[in-house]
Amino acid sequence: MSGQLSTDESEDLVNLVVNGEVQDPASALGEHVNDCWPELVGPAERSLVHWLRRLIFRGAWLDQRVKEGELDVAFEPDTQTFSYIQPERDGEPIELAPEPSWGRVAYTPR
Repeated sequence: MSGQLSTDESEDLVNLVVNGEVQDPASALGEHVNDCWPELVGPAERSLVHWLRRLIFRGAWLDQRVKEGELDVAFEPDTQTFSYIQPERDGEPIELAPEPSWGRVAYTPR
């Protein structure tokens, strides 16, 4: 499947973001989330749900700022990375909060 979520995995992920939990898992991903819940929930600002919501809404906010000309996207060839810059501030990059890692409880489909 090459990194693609199945329909059931997508359903569980949407339920997690919308409802803050996966009550009736439709996939092994949903079951995995529930099995690892104590490590994923953490304090509100560090929970997986918080960061998933932040990722979705931050992405939409950044896209809108680029569309309105308030931000530009810059590519740094030396580091092979992209950043958002503020054209009105001489190309000053904006800093985004780093995402925490949940690598220790990563889901690997079977």
